[in-house]
Amino acid sequence: MKRLENGLLVILEGGEGAGKTTQAKALVDYYNNNGYIAKYLREPGGDKLAEDIRNLILYNDMDATTETLMMAAARNINVQNNILPALKDGNIVILDRFTKSTLVYQGILGNGDMDFINACNDKVASVLKDYDVMEFTLLCDPEVAIKRAASDGHERNKFDVLPLEKYKKINDAYDSLCTDSLYRNYFMINTSNLMRYEVLRKMIQQIDYTIRMKVVYGGTNED
Repeated sequence: MKRLENGLLVILEGGEGAGKTTQAKALVDYYNNNGYIAKYLREPGGDKLAEDIRNLILYNDMDATTETLMMAAARNINVQNNILPALKDGNIVILDRFTKSTLVYQGILGNGDMDFINACNDKVASVLKDYDVMEFTLLCDPEVAIKRAASDGHERNKFDVLPLEKYKKINDAYDSLCTDSLYRNYFMINTSNLMRYEVLRKMIQQIDYTIRMKVVYGGTNED
């Protein structure tokens, strides 16, 4: 199996119906099938304790400050117990949401204190500063997104059943924050009129380029 020096963290951001989870799992399959060790993780979540916090957040009403603190707790568990060990082992970690989602949902949508949210985000994410991180923001037309979110098999939590105007606010928030990234390698893809394989191909192209710049053990990093 091929391992990358210091691993690679690939973050997928975006609102409900943008295709994050579908694409994240497709990326894991692609890289596992190509000789790497790729792992799927989601936020909030990652292990039992973080998943318990996830259920509290997604299925209960609470103010933005409480949600932010619970998100930070779940995120820190995920980073310390799952993300960092996987990166140190040379794995590719595909992460379904990270800090930008807290800015969008608890900050812009929930009218939370953005300075407080940024402080919480920075505290947890600062340990990743020495690792290669890529961030993809997936945008989607709100009317398309709300239909996708209502499709069979999609998780139905409190953020999935929002009215159309909230979907628009979420999409606009991700759009406005796209270039406000903690990471050097960030990209935006509008998935509204793209087939799934087209979105996947765009991401793989960028990820493969980053991999070619890294030291690969147990394989080659030649073109």
